[in-house]
Amino acid sequence: MTAHFFRRRRLSREVSGPARDSSTRTPASVVRENGFEVVDIIGIQGLASVGFQLVQDAFLFRLPAVVKWFFVPVMQLSIALADRFHTSNHRKKDACVFMIVAQKQ
Repeated sequence: MTAHFFRRRRLSREVSGPARDSSTRTPASVVRENGFEVVDIIGIQGLASVGFQLVQDAFLFRLPAVVKWFFVPVMQLSIALADRFHTSNHRKKDACVFMIVAQKQ
């Protein structure tokens, strides 16, 4: 069977499952529900900084080369500053980018 089959099967199971309150589900709980034991979880990037990253990516390839030289450093500084608003504890629960180390149970 192909990986595409498994992806479709997993997606249909998630969509047809019981409705859950998303505020109580953490990334660790989602990983555990799928048969893994969470060894470590690190929130990499918070919501505000991901928003700036998306703005940068939306405009980057449409700008002239001269403007990119100024645009990218300003956006990267904005991303870094926005990410400082999120503490590591907050990022662990509510980041937009996670690194999760898990083992199959």
